[in-house]
Amino acid sequence: MNPHASKSPTNFKRENVYELSGDLLDPQELKSLGVSGCITYVLRHLPFKSTIHEKTREWEFTSRRGAATMYSSMNWLANSTYWKTKLVGWTGAIPIIPDDSSKESGESVTEITKKDVKNFEIAYKEWNSDKRTEYIPVWLTSCPHKEKHDEEVILCEDRSSQSRWLAYAENVIRPLIHYKYWPSTEVDENEERWWNDYVTMNEVFAEKICESYTPGDLIFVQDYSLFLVPKLVREKIPDAVIAFYHHHPFPSSEIARCFPRRNAILHALLECDFVGFEDYSYARHFISCCTRVLGFESGHDWVSYNSKRVIVRPLTVGIDVPRVIRSSGSAAVSTKIDELSSKYAGMKVILGRDRLDEIFGVPQKIISFQRLLRQYPEWRGKVVLIQITISSAFRHPKLSSHIHRLIDQTNSLYGSENYKPIIYYQDQIDAIDYFALLAFADSLFINSIREGISNIALEYVVCQRDRWGVVMLSEFTGTSAMLHDVPLINPWDHNETADIIDQVLSMSLEKRKSIQHESYKQVTTYTMQSWTSSLIRTLANKLAASKSGDLTPVLDYGHATSLYKEASRRLFMLDYDGTLTPIVRDPNAAVPSEKLLDSLRKLSADERNEVWIISGRDQKFLRQYMNDINGLGLSAEHGSFVRQPHSDKWTNLAELLDLSWKKDVKQIFQYFTDRTQGSSIEEKRCGMTWHYRKADPENGSFQAIECETLIEEMVCSRFDVEIMRGKANIEVRPSSINKGGIVKQILSSKSDESTPSFIFCAGDDRTDEDMFRSLNKKSNRINKNSSFAVTVGSPHKLTVADWCIPEAENVVDFLADLADLTDATELAKLAAAT
Repeated sequence: MNPHASKSPTNFKRENVYELSGDLLDPQELKSLGVSGCITYVLRHLPFKSTIHEKTREWEFTSRRGAATMYSSMNWLANSTYWKTKLVGWTGAIPIIPDDSSKESGESVTEITKKDVKNFEIAYKEWNSDKRTEYIPVWLTSCPHKEKHDEEVILCEDRSSQSRWLAYAENVIRPLIHYKYWPSTEVDENEERWWNDYVTMNEVFAEKICESYTPGDLIFVQDYSLFLVPKLVREKIPDAVIAFYHHHPFPSSEIARCFPRRNAILHALLECDFVGFEDYSYARHFISCCTRVLGFESGHDWVSYNSKRVIVRPLTVGIDVPRVIRSSGSAAVSTKIDELSSKYAGMKVILGRDRLDEIFGVPQKIISFQRLLRQYPEWRGKVVLIQITISSAFRHPKLSSHIHRLIDQTNSLYGSENYKPIIYYQDQIDAIDYFALLAFADSLFINSIREGISNIALEYVVCQRDRWGVVMLSEFTGTSAMLHDVPLINPWDHNETADIIDQVLSMSLEKRKSIQHESYKQVTTYTMQSWTSSLIRTLANKLAASKSGDLTPVLDYGHATSLYKEASRRLFMLDYDGTLTPIVRDPNAAVPSEKLLDSLRKLSADERNEVWIISGRDQKFLRQYMNDINGLGLSAEHGSFVRQPHSDKWTNLAELLDLSWKKDVKQIFQYFTDRTQGSSIEEKRCGMTWHYRKADPENGSFQAIECETLIEEMVCSRFDVEIMRGKANIEVRPSSINKGGIVKQILSSKSDESTPSFIFCAGDDRTDEDMFRSLNKKSNRINKNSSFAVTVGSPHKLTVADWCIPEAENVVDFLADLADLTDATELAKLAAAT
């Protein structure tokens, strides 16, 4: 039975004060949690592009396409709710408009001065005067040859050089999160330089966030370009509430461990209070990566980091449905639809719109469409693919050339003078044309090799609310988990994809209506507004939990030290693994540090102290490392064997117990060892332990559950034994032997005169809860105010202990401080005597 089960309902209520699916919380509802009512969005770019005239130094601004959901979320909060919003974003590369009209702006070196920056802030506020969000521009400045320029010049680079800030994100991170290794040695040669620029960019962002921060602000960081920002902000504002949302796939640990800077990235993200993903599988991959790569304890929706639980959950991101309805329902769009109806009369139209990037599978899409025309000749002259390809942050000339070649091949093979199977557009089209195509096309073709949530798929469903078009969707997108009823495509199987296209084009009206109905219901349920509300509610729950009295307080070292000084009799009862030494993959490597041994010697030498090590380790280990410490009491195998302080004799408390059960347990443990690579059996005199710390974390945990169930059925039902789950191990031992029994014996042996006036009892896992319970049962004999039951780990841990200490090294430091006090006292006595 779980010793903490009684606390579970309280814990559930504490972590779920606010329902995730409710309406948007008003800032006033969160005032008691210290929330200021302002949310700072942190995005890669500001929502507009900037250019500057070379001669007049006037700024021009144009709206930036992309990240529409984030900008909509921010503007919705600012314009339609009581929340205030700020946006911290990079200006982007700034091209200069030259005086010489024959010279292209991209070729010119952009020179920006401090005066230009001031003019920029005035100009964009005038251009953007209808928005209530406060924009905070990030300037990534560089002047390679500063000695040649005036001190007022902060930027002097051409457009391509300015784009270097994104090189690491686009050339290293982006390919890997989309399951793609870099194709050339360019990454290996430039990785360090790109990384340094990446770090600098994140540092500048963090500085801007901190400059604009007001206590109680919520910080939403988004984009893989800003992975390091949470850590950098946390270092400057320790109590900030930080969320990170990842709008892309997150790969399995087998891919993620290939990140050259994986430790820095994972540690930085774990400084957040909440890390969100578009799909459950992405969240699971992230948690698995933190466990496998960093070795951190985790659960189904959390990772333990620096004595806190970082919440990791999927939050389905959606679109601003009212905005799409307005945009697609305008008179201008209706006129365009009429033009398209006339142009493609009697034909089926398939629409594709992708970025020029290998992950979007445009070549595979064209091959599959070509295969359709080859295998189903009846569609020739009756179907057309309108493919729009948008340029990416970095150029892909080989990919572009390959796409052109495939399109020319398809049009040559199956086209005619009056019929082109593929109509190809490069770069963005006007919003009116875009929505007209979404409303007109019979099908949307998304063939991504890896992608998160596809906004165009959701927008297409909304635009087709009265036309019943069907999305053909790659199964490798996050959208496939949201649009359950649409036909799913394997981008790599061209023949099967051709068959699916044929089925969609021939689909009955009734079937199309059914798919559209279910898809529309999903899209209008999981909207931008619901996503924003859920994100705020998740952070509100985290805040409420952190301020709840149910959290175990961190030990007040100063208070404990003062009571230790005043006490005439002191008792220490200490677990070993995870308490005095960190948990490591190889239990044999968890040897005591010299600092710990020195502290134990000093504490045990003080006649006012009684010090015990109460461990699950066997006699051999404790003898090897602690046998020579005079005055130290030792308890091995959870109390089966005991050596009293100031004694060399070991007592076997379990010698009369029936241990015949060990044969059955060993057989079961061996069965699971054979099927769990990296696991091992440790046989003790009075118990047996199955270790899976070196095994695959997920497989080890799964096999442990199976193993525990089998032992309960086959052994516990026949013998008086119990199963104890430790950290990556299962131990079976007699029910009458546990650490709590030893604590009870130690305390019961004390007379009223010898009862300790200071008690420090520390442990880290479930086996140590027995010690804390025994200590609590003796509360009538001990001074509760000077008795410290301390669990090692997170304040969120379910425990009966009264205090917590974050890490094992903190316990050792505290013992060292007390030992130094003892040592100093002895020296003072010696000095007085002489």
